[in-house]
Amino acid sequence: MSVSTIQQFLKELASSAPTPGGGSTAALSGAVGASLVSMVCQLTIGKKRYADVQTEMHEILKVSEELQQKLIAMIDEDAKAFDLVMDAFKMPKKTAEEKSARRTAIQEGSKQATIVPMKVVLACARVIELG
Repeated sequence: MSVSTIQQFLKELASSAPTPGGGSTAALSGAVGASLVSMVCQLTIGKKRYADVQTEMHEILKVSEELQQKLIAMIDEDAKAFDLVMDAFKMPKKTAEEKSARRTAIQEGSKQATIVPMKVVLACARVIELG
């Protein structure tokens, strides 16, 4: 990720746009945490001083890299899930059928918009366990 990409994310986050929001930001923070765990592993692996933890460091490195990638994917996943909710609120509501379809779409979108942040929390908790 380039500095300009980070700056763009922060600019969008600071805007009045509904996304990215808290879930995407939490996913990014978790990915940063996983990256720091990976860095510690990389600094430890191959050092004679830490010979007794080499196997463990390789295992932790593998898991931290996997979590980093999952959390990066969740940045966009969270934004897309919330966009579904916002789109549902924009649906027409003049007829009973439209109101019913809108209500269903809001409920389904809200459910998904709740599931993604929960996945982020679980992945971040796993990163914390690694550290």
